[in-house]
Amino acid sequence: MPSEYLQEVADGLEKLLENENDFNVIIYVGENEHLKEIHAHSHILRTRSQYFRTALSKEGSEKKDGKFVLRKHNISPQLFKVISRDDLLLDEIVIWNNLIKWCLVQHSTISHDPIQWNDEEIIIMERTIHRFISLIRFCYISLENFATKVYPFKEIIPKDVIDSMIQFHMTKNKQLNKDKRPPRQQKCDIDSFIINQNHIAIFANWIYRKVNISKYIPYNF
Repeated sequence: MPSEYLQEVADGLEKLLENENDFNVIIYVGENEHLKEIHAHSHILRTRSQYFRTALSKEGSEKKDGKFVLRKHNISPQLFKVISRDDLLLDEIVIWNNLIKWCLVQHSTISHDPIQWNDEEIIIMERTIHRFISLIRFCYISLENFATKVYPFKEIIPKDVIDSMIQFHMTKNKQLNKDKRPPRQQKCDIDSFIINQNHIAIFANWIYRKVNISKYIPYNF
């Protein structure tokens, strides 16, 4: 199938997501003067995000006039759109870092150094971030980044998540990873008999100046 046609299909699906005609999902994001009502299509949301596949498949999901209703207060519309998508060309640690920054902005009097937090501040930060933890794919965060940028915030992350990731990184046993979601980045289409997806990953990591090879490919080849 020609790549131009595939791009037309992708563009059409993108327009369908933004088209409010025949939508069957209503998402309320933010609160008070920042409350925003987002209209979307369940089939497109399920295709683009594991989060929505789960949220829209639960029994007893809230419905109004035959439409799914999701309520996500205490989160900006911009952050919600970013963190719940599967097709972001962003490394998972970048998403995590920005989530932490957003949480700190909500509480400007709390230190940026988690070591300085008292018990009350830990509770405040835990309540702010807990609804987003399940959206982070920690298994795609390198051991170095996990140790330096995630683990310091262990007091506001569920203990089972921390323990699971420590075991995963210590043993490198993929079976210990309970998160079966794929990376957010889509694989490149390679029209070559010489190089394959593994080569592309190596090239991308050279460009990205990473020592350890990962499947993160933020470039078009």
